[in-house]
Formats: sequence, structure tokens, C-alpha cells
Amino acid sequence: MTLLTEKVIHEKVLVKTPEITSARLLAGPYLYSLFFAYRAIVGRVCWLILDGARKGRAIPWYRERAIHELFRSVFSEEEMKTFASLQDMWMQWVRETVEKKFQEAATLVIRGEELARELVQKARTIESAVEEMQAKNKIEPDKPPT
Repeated sequence: MTLLTEKVIHEKVLVKTPEITSARLLAGPYLYSLFFAYRAIVGRVCWLILDGARKGRAIPWYRERAIHELFRSVFSEEEMKTFASLQDMWMQWVRETVEKKFQEAATLVIRGEELARELVQKARTIESAVEEMQAKNKIEPDKPPT
């Protein structure tokens, strides 16, 4: 069993590899941005759990402001209302909703249909929101003891 540390979050969740970066060229900006956002959400949830354990009090991730700012770039107003009405299973809903968006857009790519210009703009909005959240809440790998 692996303990949750900042290093684990950085290396296992927020991992950046040449394969992931090159996938952007094949998938296109919108599909890549959905992946990018989901990875950031999972990373943020892990970080909030770790930080909460260190401080002895956890912030419920599903109510956290930074995650909601990112959500607003990914989800529609109607989807945000659905999320707000949930009593539990928040992460399952996030995963399923992002997967549905991904599958719908991937179907268009597979059929050779061009993604709408608005989805390209949506991709930029999502990526900007992720970068903003990461800049505000930098996750650094654990430093070796000195």
C-alpha cells in the first residue's frame, strides 16, 4: 500500500509524460482539456485530503472554492445544479459526467466531424482554469530530509 504524500500526488496523479503531451495532438484541444481538468480535480482532492490529515481538519473537497471555479469551466449551469443537489457520491458523478463529455466529443472525432469552434474555446477556458488553480495551490514533491 502506498501512503499518500505530495510526491505520490505529483508522480502518480499529476504526472506529465511525453505520451500524454503528444496525445493532445491526436485528441484535439477539447478532449485533452477534459483529461487535463479531471487529472487536476483528482490531484486537488488528494491534496486536500493530505493537507486535512496534516492539519487535523479536512475541508470537504466537494465544497471547496478552487474546485468549484474549475467545475464552472467544465460543467454547464444545469450540471452544476445537479452537483449541488448531490448528497454523496460526488467523485463518481464528476467521473461519469467528464467521461460522458469525453465520449460525446470523441465520437465526433472518430466520425471525422470537426469539433465546433465553441468547444475549442471551451478547451482554452478549462485549461486556463486548471492552470490558475494549480498556480494558486502549488503542489510540490516532498523534499528529502536534511
